[in-house]
Amino acid sequence: MTPQIPDDTLKEIHEALFANRKIQAIKHYREATGQGLAESKTAVEAIDAELRAANPDKFLARKAGCIGVLLITATLLTGLAVAKMIS
Repeated sequence: MTPQIPDDTLKEIHEALFANRKIQAIKHYREATGQGLAESKTAVEAIDAELRAANPDKFLARKAGCIGVLLITATLLTGLAVAKMIS
């Protein structure tokens, strides 16, 4: 039997999962349902799988942003290393 979760809490769980904060989502789920850690983790992973199937673009956008930040950081660090070698 799946416990009932208030809509506002379910929204918080979804937002945490979209932001790749699974631990926070599990905390919200546990507070709302009173279930243990293992049960909550299993339930949140099922919610995560459903969200990824229904909204894959919301997850891909997050990953692309991280890769962009890493590339910019690598470029800046390379530029600083080259500038230091020249001077």
